[in-house]
Amino acid sequence: LSKTEKGDLQTGTKMGVGMLFSGIAFAVMVIGVKTINGTIDSGLKMSISYILIAYFLLTVGELFLSPIGLSMFNKLAPAKYASLAVGFWYLTTSLANIISGYLAKLTVKLTFTQVFTSITIAVTVFGIILILLRDYLTNLMHLDKLKEEAEQMAKEAIVEQE
Repeated sequence: LSKTEKGDLQTGTKMGVGMLFSGIAFAVMVIGVKTINGTIDSGLKMSISYILIAYFLLTVGELFLSPIGLSMFNKLAPAKYASLAVGFWYLTTSLANIISGYLAKLTVKLTFTQVFTSITIAVTVFGIILILLRDYLTNLMHLDKLKEEAEQMAKEAIVEQE
């Protein structure tokens, strides 16, 4: 993709698309739960195909989000704080897992349909916002300056070797 005329997708676009895939995955779960009347108390079982499709879409979404975000953290952090930035990325992942536990507890008070619908809406809205703000976010990252600095450092290293 990076060798096409337009080049690679912007970081914000990739992450927004990942969030949209995740939103679609939860929409699939909403459809699946509706096939069993929106509750697990009915004695009916949801088809495994809904779960497999949701897992596939979540995995694709995760592949758009996690490696891109981790790379971005590492690239944008000052060199001496790169390890700290990566550690912070993993810390936020652990906090997200804690939040997901609280969301799972909501299914006691709300139905699975309500919880999955809320997640679908939130993730999709944030994905769209991320895609819409991609140019602004790319400008904030100053990637062009980082590239220039890296090229300058490479030239200086070559001069020092001679």
